[in-house]
Amino acid sequence: KTIISESNGKGKQKVDVDNEIASDEAKLKADDKALPKKSKISRKRLTKDVPVPRPVKYESLGDGPSPIPSTGSKYVGCHVSGAGGVWNAFENARESQAKSFGLFLRNQRQWMAKPLDDGTIKKWCDASQDFPSHLILPHGSYLMNLGCPVPETLEKSRNMLLEELQRCEKLGIPHYNFHPGSSLGKITREECCKIIAESINLAHKQTKGVICVLENMSCQGFVIGGDLHELRLIIEHVEDKSRIGVCIDTCHAHAA
Repeated sequence: KTIISESNGKGKQKVDVDNEIASDEAKLKADDKALPKKSKISRKRLTKDVPVPRPVKYESLGDGPSPIPSTGSKYVGCHVSGAGGVWNAFENARESQAKSFGLFLRNQRQWMAKPLDDGTIKKWCDASQDFPSHLILPHGSYLMNLGCPVPETLEKSRNMLLEELQRCEKLGIPHYNFHPGSSLGKITREECCKIIAESINLAHKQTKGVICVLENMSCQGFVIGGDLHELRLIIEHVEDKSRIGVCIDTCHAHAA
């Protein structure tokens, strides 16, 4: 697939998603040679993609995030653009008559992003005064793979999650939604879920308040999250369960 996306407001940038995956596969082969003998990461591609273990009894995982007081209303919205400045998302939401919205807080096809400056934060705060913050749900970058068996990609993904949660802190956004990750067929789904949980734990320890929201996926390939047991396993290994939630993507659920 070739995705066309805006790049710094100057023309278009082509990003070949298949090349991104192929690049990770090549890194896996190179990383295999450098792995210690007792490394947790398998040197061989899995011969069978087995589901995560099913619990004998579904015991409570503990208290989750504090619920938002219910109004009984439904806040219908859409994903809006923040091109030209993230604060423009509010005007775009109003034009769509959206009562809630999702957005990207950065270019979702690039690893690097310009830090938020004081001017951007002020413009966001001014534009957001009449909009409830819990009805804003940022979406994570498509590049981020928090369960990746490629060390370089895993490190970049963890750094990105931390940066994104810090952006949410500065903008006063209480939730951050993202795709859990993929095993790339190199490690088991159970191992991948535990790595994802560890990635979340590391980000939680360096931030305050923002709730990580796991999105269910469509059971495509080695992507984690199509099986709800996988989301349960991730949550089980997240230390601060007051900061972990789930976003149900109905299209993904239908495809799964």
